Amino acid sequence: AQDLLEPEAAHAVKMLLPDYANGNLSSLCVWPDQIRHWYKYRWTSSLHFIDTPDQACSFDYQRDCHDPHGGKDMCVAGAIQNFTSQLGHFNHGTSDRRYNMTEALLFLSHFLGDIHQP
Repeated sequence: AQDLLEPEAAHAVKMLLPDYANGNLSSLCVWPDQIRHWYKYRWTSSLHFIDTPDQACSFDYQRDCHDPHGGKDMCVAGAIQNFTSQLGHFNHGTSDRRYNMTEALLFLSHFLGDIHQP
């Protein structure tokens, strides 16, 4: 998928990837699974899936996108919306935001894979 990016997006990805990734986004797409149980990132656990009620045959964002404590937008669909929005501001702001932008890129890349799983 990285090869299909428009030039501006490909440049942004290259700028956000750490040097040790050698420009390969897919090499870091497992990172969100690796850190989801770390104390600092426990809040991300609910972002990897969507739980719909057993009797429901469809997904309803308002009904289904929440964490176990009722926190709204805490599902994979909400995460994709959030991290896409963050990355939309790549060219705005200061360089101290790059760390957060790199995390946003890694989360978004991972969650685009998670959302289509059963």
